[in-house]
Amino acid sequence: EFKKKSRVLLIDDNYEHLAGIRELLNLEGTFDVVGIATNVTVGLNLIKKYQPDIVLLDMNMPDRDGLQGIIDIEKLGLDTKIYNKEECEKMGMGAFLAVGRGSAQEPKFIHMKYSVDNPKKRIAIIGKGITFDSGGLDIKPASSMLTMKDDMTGCASVLGIIQAISKLNSDIELHVISALCENMTSGSAYKQGDVLTAKNGKTIEVDNTDAEGRITLADALCYADTLDVDEVIDIATLTGAVIVSLGNNITGVMGNNQAQIDKFINCSKLSCENTWQMPILDELKN
Repeated sequence: EFKKKSRVLLIDDNYEHLAGIRELLNLEGTFDVVGIATNVTVGLNLIKKYQPDIVLLDMNMPDRDGLQGIIDIEKLGLDTKIYNKEECEKMGMGAFLAVGRGSAQEPKFIHMKYSVDNPKKRIAIIGKGITFDSGGLDIKPASSMLTMKDDMTGCASVLGIIQAISKLNSDIELHVISALCENMTSGSAYKQGDVLTAKNGKTIEVDNTDAEGRITLADALCYADTLDVDEVIDIATLTGAVIVSLGNNITGVMGNNQAQIDKFINCSKLSCENTWQMPILDELKN
C-alpha cells in the first residue's frame, strides 16, 4: 500500500514502456513521477538526486543485477565487481557459463569485498545463485520446479552476511562470491555428454544437467582460490539428496577442516539452526 503522492523513479531500456507507465501513474493521482531513465548510469544518478520512495525497474534489463546491488553497496562502502558474460569468458569460466547457455538472461558473476586494516582473518563465502532452475534438458517435473526461483538462496544468504558484517564493523576481511544464471532449456542449452573446462583447467563431463549447482560452484571455488584467503565456505541449495537424508529442517555440513566444521556447527546451535555433519570419505573423492 503506497502512501499519498509517493515519489517514483522509472527505469526501463524501452522508452515507449517508460512513457506509457508514466502516463498511467500520473492518471492514478497517487504517484509523482520524479524522473525516468533508460540506462543504469542515469538511473543511479537520479536515485541520488531525487531520493524517490519507489524505484520501478524493468526486470528484463541486462544490468538489473548491477543496479539492484549497487544501491545497497554504495551505502555500505563495499568494493564490488560484477562481471558480465564476456569478462567471465576471458577468465576461463567454462563450467559456469555452460549452465547459463540455455537462458535468454545474461549470466553475472559477483564479487563483493569488505575490507579493514590489518584483518584478523580473510574469509571467502560463496553462495549458489541459480535464479531459476528448470533442470535444463534433464527437466524437472512441474511440482519440483514450482519453488525453483528459490535456488538462489545461497546467494541471498551471503549478500545478507556481508551487509551484517559491514554494519558490525568486523575485524575480518570478507569476500562474497556468487555465479548468477538460470538453468533453462533451449537449442543452446548444455547437454549430457558435454565436456566443460573450468577456470582452473580441469574438465567436467556432464551426466545430468540438473546437477548445475556444483558446476557453477566449481568456477566460483576456483575464483575464490585466487584470493589468498584463510577459509572458504560455500552455501547452496545443492541437492535434494540431503533432504532425503536429513529432512527439510536440517542443513548438511561437509568440509576438509574438522576444527572449522566444529566451530560452524557450534555457531549454528547458538543461532538455532539445525545442522548435521555429512561424511567425505577418501573413496568418495575419486
